[in-house]
Amino acid sequence: MPLKFLSVILLLFIAGCNTDVDLASYSFYEETENWQVSMLVEEKPFGETTTEEAELTFVYIGKNPVPDGVSVIVDTEFPYRGEISQKFDDFEGEAVMPFGNNYFAEADRFGSPYTIEINWDEEVEEFIIELEKN
Repeated sequence: MPLKFLSVILLLFIAGCNTDVDLASYSFYEETENWQVSMLVEEKPFGETTTEEAELTFVYIGKNPVPDGVSVIVDTEFPYRGEISQKFDDFEGEAVMPFGNNYFAEADRFGSPYTIEINWDEEVEEFIIELEKN
């Protein structure tokens, strides 16, 4: 009898650990006079080392020549997350910044969306990432 009971408990535990869940993906796109900025965010299954992967792409579309140097600052007021910055010294008009475990979707859900600041040729543009579920 105890063996049957343990078998039932084990089967219930295994059924509860089913990882076939619908994982969400989100996107953001905005275009200004100088920049096209897009982001794709994909949630990963619970229990994996990486819970979210994101990719930020920005393309210079301004009328002036492509700037040589561009710096990008990504920031939020979401708890335990801080500023991420990267400088692109040999910028060729388009660049991609990959991210892992930055909780873009979670920050957006809790009203602390990330901001993107692009600096080039003594100019600055700021974007607020408002994610849309795909």
